[in-house]
Amino acid sequence: MDSQAQVLVELLRQVSPLSPEEPYGILRLFVGLEEIRNLGLAEYRIFVTRVLPLLSGSMFRCLGVACLWGGSWAECKAQLLHEYFRYFVRERLISDLNVSYFQNWRQSLRVNIEKVFLAAEFLE
Repeated sequence: MDSQAQVLVELLRQVSPLSPEEPYGILRLFVGLEEIRNLGLAEYRIFVTRVLPLLSGSMFRCLGVACLWGGSWAECKAQLLHEYFRYFVRERLISDLNVSYFQNWRQSLRVNIEKVFLAAEFLE
């Protein structure tokens, strides 16, 4: 395994698997995955196959199909937004998005604010 793959595996180990499919949990998971994806450590298919064990049933199926069809990460995100964040859910999440949903007590405020902005960007 090359060094980039090792770094990817280590970063993905820090991401908590998704258990309930509630909007805030899904959003936290995908904001974390987006940060890792933006590092460009692996091509799309490799990245998605490494991410699959972190997902629950229907999300696993959704990303698995996207991977088989050979889409891009952007297409995959668009499908996830359509499937899990319908318009009214996105609006509620954006309006509720504030420091208390993302801040970890060990995390600096700057890092927390960046996560809030990433979440808002993910939800468009």
